[in-house]
Amino acid sequence: MLVAGDDATIQVVVGNFQIIRSPIYDGLKKRIKSDEFKWVRLDVGRWKGRRAHVEVFTGKVEADHRILHTFDTPKSRFGLRAVVLTGGDRPPVPANADANANPAPKPDKEFDALEATIPKPARFIGIQDVNGADVPVFARGDANKPREDRVPRRYFNLARVDHAPPTTGSGRRELADVLASPDNPLTARVFVNRVWHHLFGRGLVPTVDNFGLLGEPPSHPELLDFLAHRFVHEHRWSVKQLVRELVLTRAFRMQGGPPPEADAANRWLSRFPLRRLEAEAVRDAVLAVSGELDRTFGGEPVPVPHKLQGTGSDSGNNYPPSGPVDGDRRRSLYLGSRRNFPDTFLEVFDKPSALSTFGKRDVSHVPTQALTLLNDPFVAGQAKAWAKRIGETTLSPAARVDLMFREAFARLPTDAERKRALALLGDDGQGWADLALALFNTKEFIHVP
Repeated sequence: MLVAGDDATIQVVVGNFQIIRSPIYDGLKKRIKSDEFKWVRLDVGRWKGRRAHVEVFTGKVEADHRILHTFDTPKSRFGLRAVVLTGGDRPPVPANADANANPAPKPDKEFDALEATIPKPARFIGIQDVNGADVPVFARGDANKPREDRVPRRYFNLARVDHAPPTTGSGRRELADVLASPDNPLTARVFVNRVWHHLFGRGLVPTVDNFGLLGEPPSHPELLDFLAHRFVHEHRWSVKQLVRELVLTRAFRMQGGPPPEADAANRWLSRFPLRRLEAEAVRDAVLAVSGELDRTFGGEPVPVPHKLQGTGSDSGNNYPPSGPVDGDRRRSLYLGSRRNFPDTFLEVFDKPSALSTFGKRDVSHVPTQALTLLNDPFVAGQAKAWAKRIGETTLSPAARVDLMFREAFARLPTDAERKRALALLGDDGQGWADLALALFNTKEFIHVP
């Protein structure tokens, strides 16, 4: 590669592995610090037959991550004149890429003046649609042993798609059209089943991620087909109309409680199923009841709190900053999500790992959940904030207890509950925080009856 630059990097990316490189793709990156065009050689012989591309960019490189510089760098530039694939030590120079034809370097002041006229770039995540390619069969799955014959692109046989496979472009748009086609009933069935699962706690097909032979059969197959047909042809793929139709049904408005013995598993929806709130809803409910929830729409993600100080892991720029315990009082939707820095409070209540996708979350009832609600500093802080807000009212103690029950459970306390709550208060102000913490720790608070 015939390159020049100041504070720049050039690298070869094999198989589009841009971040996860070492130790497999070591040695395919070099720094450029030369005002003159020079040849840079990188050995790619190990990956013969693999698709690769060349990247040259400004900015520094830390570990396996590249940190791009824009307007905050006083001087950072690069140039690329030629890329040649050769088996020799020195490739022939293309006619229009003479290494000796170096332009006269411009003074730094002139470069700074030119950079000042360039608007600050706006960054966004995007992809470019490129032409697809038929791929070979690799012998015994070894990526370094491609066979000569290539497999033409086509749809899966099990999909039973009548459309011809695309011959130009990546095929993503054509695949999306096939998946969302009214002639494909599987997509509508899967989506309707997931909406039912989120509303009722259990899908008509319990294995929401598996409609195949290893999945469970639907409990109401005719109902699933009926809803899927209406979702496509009546609601025109409108999720809002589908949800409205389901929540207005008698099944959704049915009273909760233990199902009869004839339907012990509640497979036939004899009662509305008791459901525990999802992890994010538990946290948001604590903030909403305490009166601390920030309902601002939009904004930057809030870093999750982590404890790396003093462990030797908090050095360098590869670790995100630790956020406030209360998440800046924002909804859980705005908490940053990093695979290596999960939110411990949400994990206790079965927030899925960011390493994979989950159509159906695990729902557990373990002692660590009760211990977290009792001892977590986030919950304790919100209990004090709730108690302070209630204490600032001019209501009587009994009326304050009634208000706390209405805010936590949307109902008034029974006479026995009111009596026990007043007995817990005592004569000091700490009693109200203790009562708030006790209400957070009830099963009714984190369950939908």
